[in-house]
Amino acid sequence: EADNLLRASGFEQFFSAKVTADDIPPGRGKPNPDPYLLGARLLGVDPSRCLAIEDSGAGVLSAVSAGAVTVAVTGMPDGLGEAAARALRIVPNLPALRELLTTGGLLSPDTWGSRGGD
Repeated sequence: EADNLLRASGFEQFFSAKVTADDIPPGRGKPNPDPYLLGARLLGVDPSRCLAIEDSGAGVLSAVSAGAVTVAVTGMPDGLGEAAARALRIVPNLPALRELLTTGGLLSPDTWGSRGGD
C-alpha cells in the first residue's frame, strides 16, 4: 500500500527507504520514535539527518522524538493538533509540500536550522 500511495502522489522519487507498520513490533508504532529510528538505520544515517513528512499528530511526535527534522502536512483528515508546533515547517497540502521539497531547499540537511520543540 505504501508503494502505491507514494507512486500515486508523485513523491516516490524523494524516498530512499520506507517503514510501514508491518516493520515495527506491536505496541512500538507511532507516537513512539521506533519507526523513524528504523528508517534512519535502514538509510545508515543519524535520525537528525532525516527529513520526516507527517500528516498526523502521532506521526509528528514520533518523528520529532526520534530526532528527525519534520514537516507537517495539515490538510490531511487526521488533524495535527498541538503536535504541529513541534515541526520545522507546516504546509497546508501536498502541492505545497511538493513546492517546498523541489524549490524550498529542504532536501539538504544544511538548510534545516533549528526545529520547533528543540
